[in-house]
Amino acid sequence: MRLWIAVGLLALAVGGCTAPTDLGTPGVSCSPQAALAQWKADPDQVNLVDVRTPEEYIFIGHVPMARNIPVKFLANKWDAKEKKPVFKPNPDFVADVKKHYQPPDKIIIMCGTGKRSVDAVKLLKDAGYKDVIFVEGGFDGQRGTDCFDHGAGKLVKPGWKNSDLIWTYALNPEMLYLKD
Repeated sequence: MRLWIAVGLLALAVGGCTAPTDLGTPGVSCSPQAALAQWKADPDQVNLVDVRTPEEYIFIGHVPMARNIPVKFLANKWDAKEKKPVFKPNPDFVADVKKHYQPPDKIIIMCGTGKRSVDAVKLLKDAGYKDVIFVEGGFDGQRGTDCFDHGAGKLVKPGWKNSDLIWTYALNPEMLYLKD
């Protein structure tokens, strides 16, 4: 009995994936550490997809084994009310994913903070992909927005980069989103 309990606890610790609680998306999410552990356990079957813009992938850094397929692009507009750039959807996102991965494939999605990943997971689930999860906190991590949620600008959920996991600025053209 104790052995089964220990095995169950170990599976939770290694898997680290849970149903999302605050982002309202179908599927599951996992910590950056759990995503890396899953990829290391089966790198031929676990696919990492970075859905940030190519500019973010290049200039902010990226996970070397993550393929860049943006779910949104910069619209070259500014939202004065939200005080941030405007993004427009990538109309070819699902088709771009299908060029590299099939619906039965396991895909772990990552964006900047975790929010665009929710959109990507929904699009892929709607397209018939079954085993799609996203990295909590994305690549950069989530920051507080005001003094009531831990203070403006303070890191409240570390992402991949802020968890001291493997990342780089070095580019592999085969992994970078390059549209003709």
